[in-house]
Amino acid sequence: MGASCVASGQSQLQFGGGGHIMLPVGDYGGSTNDFYLGSKYGAGVGLGFHLKGRFEFAGIPWMASMEYSIFKNKGSGEPSQGEIELDRRIFSLRFGPEWFLDVADSFTPYVSAGLILNNIGGDASFKKISTVPDTAFIQLAGERLGVGVTGGILIPLYPAANVDISLNYNLLNPFNKVWVADSRERRVDSYAAINDAQDPLFSPTDTRHFIQSPRSIQTLQFTITVIFQI
Repeated sequence: MGASCVASGQSQLQFGGGGHIMLPVGDYGGSTNDFYLGSKYGAGVGLGFHLKGRFEFAGIPWMASMEYSIFKNKGSGEPSQGEIELDRRIFSLRFGPEWFLDVADSFTPYVSAGLILNNIGGDASFKKISTVPDTAFIQLAGERLGVGVTGGILIPLYPAANVDISLNYNLLNPFNKVWVADSRERRVDSYAAINDAQDPLFSPTDTRHFIQSPRSIQTLQFTITVIFQI
């Protein structure tokens, strides 16, 4: 099956699924101590699964996907003190156009750009940290609109299916950073939501209001998908 056949086949409805590895980029990564200090989110390397579809509308090839990713990390809070355990989760809906290049018989490269609607949340637990009570809680999830760019290749598997290998760079919160206030005035309350905006009550000497600047949530995503023509 040649590259021209694969590219022209995008006019047919396609659907499939697969797995992916997520690397936290920007402020989404870092250590658990960075999370404690409020400079980064402390997410570790993430794993996930996704469903992906392709179709043509108005003469343009489009893609849509539904993705779920889990990130885990564990370490100290204050330097060499206490323990923080983080589970972070992102559920995403992605949509955008694709462009295919007919350059080879054995594979078809493509590029894509699109919008990503994200639900970002997770869990956190603190133990034996002087400024935070021993506690575990579910972080209040928040919706963020993001953008992503993708480069990939389609490799023919058999006439009605392809293996889709891609690399995605995702900016998950470039537009709508939010701070969720809490009236109880405890340090731990600043961790209870995404809080990617600056704390409006930030003060360098206030240990309860310590997040001093907006934080950017970005990921680098390597995906493998088996996609079938329907």
